Amino acid sequence: MIAVIGIVLLMASFVLPWWGRHVEMEQTMLMGDERYYHSEAGFGVSISSGISYSGSGTGFYIGGSTSTVYFAAAILIILALICASLMVTALIISLINNNIKPKLPLQLGVLALVFCLLAPIIFMIALPGAMKADEEKKAEDSGEDYKEPDRNDPTKSFFGNYEEKENNSHSISTTKSNWGGDIGWVLSLVSFSFFVISVVMMRPRKAPLPSPELSPEQTNIPEPQPQVQYELPPPPPPV
Repeated sequence: MIAVIGIVLLMASFVLPWWGRHVEMEQTMLMGDERYYHSEAGFGVSISSGISYSGSGTGFYIGGSTSTVYFAAAILIILALICASLMVTALIISLINNNIKPKLPLQLGVLALVFCLLAPIIFMIALPGAMKADEEKKAEDSGEDYKEPDRNDPTKSFFGNYEEKENNSHSISTTKSNWGGDIGWVLSLVSFSFFVISVVMMRPRKAPLPSPELSPEQTNIPEPQPQVQYELPPPPPPV
């Protein structure tokens, strides 16, 4: 049952966003009547297709090297789903029919948790570098030199944020941005914990030690005989 819950969560992580970004902008106009503007935008990208939950445009994060990272994570999740499904199937059959070796579900479970763990780790490590490679390629195609951002940026870290303020005689503007692993990425780690519990529960336990056998001499011990009590005769009468 625990493995089935892990499979359901892993399937949900496959279609939900693995990485997202949220941008908040505030602007106060100082000329004439003072006016205040506020806007927010964000999006999340899944490893399967790309889901925009707010705003539009995910082309920068799906293309070139970035697409390779998403594709590699998707392949690992698919392999984890296949191994986990075979593990549950083999476990059910082994309970019905003893022809299947009990180690087979355990081996499939170990493969499932390995693939399930590799996907979010590789995704987290490789995504910033892939984004930087895409930006360098974009600058090269446009005939410009790539300039590395002088502040925190998704090309530098998987999780991060920054705040930028701009003041002039006309307005005061503030831009806040944060990014990092989204709900799909988190669910893949939760699924891994469920698979770990399943594998630990399937681990074969040591059989109890057999009781020592008694030798024939020890088994033929005669039963104790009841003790017979003898009564003394009464003393002779006095003369």
